[in-house]
Amino acid sequence: MTKEERKENFRLQCIAELKDETILDQKEHVIMLEDFIDYWVESSDWDKKLRFEKERTFGIRRRFATWKRNHEKWNKPKDKTSFFEQAFNKFNNASNQIS
Repeated sequence: MTKEERKENFRLQCIAELKDETILDQKEHVIMLEDFIDYWVESSDWDKKLRFEKERTFGIRRRFATWKRNHEKWNKPKDKTSFFEQAFNKFNNASNQIS
């Protein structure tokens, strides 16, 4: 099988494994699944194996559950101001207090 055929096979396996879960009925979860698949079928031009093929064990359900849990943990709503804006605001506040 070529790399492209193995990538497509992995995509189909993921959809088949996860089809009975409610993840495919929400747009956010479909995007998350696409990101998951793109990550695990990644490889360089000279590499013969895809990322998931390099793992000793690979359970799609277990890996996706971890992916989903981490996604929820890492993608919490954040303060809208950037780090630099916060630093600039602190500097301005300190300057105003000195003046």
